[in-house]
Amino acid sequence: MMRCGSFVKKFGARFIKGDKTAYLSNPFGRVYDALGPLHADKSFLRKINRTMPIYDNKKLRNVIGRGNYDAFIVGSDQVWRQAYTPDIETFFLGFMDAFDSRKRIAFSASFGTETCDIPEENLNKCRELISRFDAISVRELSGLNILKKDFDIDNAVQTIDPTLLLNPQDYFDIINPKDRLSGKYIASYILDDTPDKETILDDVCNRLKSPAEKLSCKYTGKPMPTVSQWLATIADSEFVVTDSFHGCVFSIIFHKPFIAIANAYRGLDRFSSLLKPLGLSDRLVTDFDDFHSRIDTLLKGIDYSKVTPQLEISRKQSLDFLRSVLD
Repeated sequence: MMRCGSFVKKFGARFIKGDKTAYLSNPFGRVYDALGPLHADKSFLRKINRTMPIYDNKKLRNVIGRGNYDAFIVGSDQVWRQAYTPDIETFFLGFMDAFDSRKRIAFSASFGTETCDIPEENLNKCRELISRFDAISVRELSGLNILKKDFDIDNAVQTIDPTLLLNPQDYFDIINPKDRLSGKYIASYILDDTPDKETILDDVCNRLKSPAEKLSCKYTGKPMPTVSQWLATIADSEFVVTDSFHGCVFSIIFHKPFIAIANAYRGLDRFSSLLKPLGLSDRLVTDFDDFHSRIDTLLKGIDYSKVTPQLEISRKQSLDFLRSVLD
């Protein structure tokens, strides 16, 4: 029932209000189950300390009431984007009682786009909820502007995506040796297929004389890649072609040359906020014509000796923020 209500709400936003960012998903489609038969990584997930599955705020209140929790952190990827969240107030910790004195922290929270898409009927409540936070950091520079303009908050800071807090070896330690790939190939991680993207991938493969190894996040009736397999595919690749924010992130972590194909539907500002501070804005292409006009430069390697120092500065600043607010 909750999924049907969410579908109706987003249908109205997209086709009545004209909000093209409102994401529609089949309310009767398969529900993703992390421990279900299509997920091949049960052993990895069982290592994570998790609560029971929670589907409403009433159960959430019961869980946090029984648990010995000192702080609650919300973050990061597009958690404050109304189009992606059926109950936006929950992501402002609306399930906590007003008198609850435990710490409330936003870490690298993301609105996903350059403007806030939370409608006025929800925005007033979200303003009230965010005023109870002890500390706020956002992932994109535009998030700071949104907080100031729409929430009257000017003491937030910018921090990096949590996946960037770890170094490459931390991820290599997760990869099972049997999942390592050999030979030359181009890793492709495309979330939203288009003819332009397929043409770009084909052109890269032809010019580098390597086949494509495609990663997918879509249900195909087959088990999804494990965390180890996904990481290994990026880590062992010669080159990466992606329209995914985290496809870019892990290309950077593993020091891979890559092309990021602009994905405005999922939030273009996420890409620019990631790439610009690291001096990698030129890795972003808007379409095939843009790619073709810069192809020689795009197919060259990346000098990570210039990227890594800046990433280390951002990593330290972000970790210092976490330590200070959790102390």
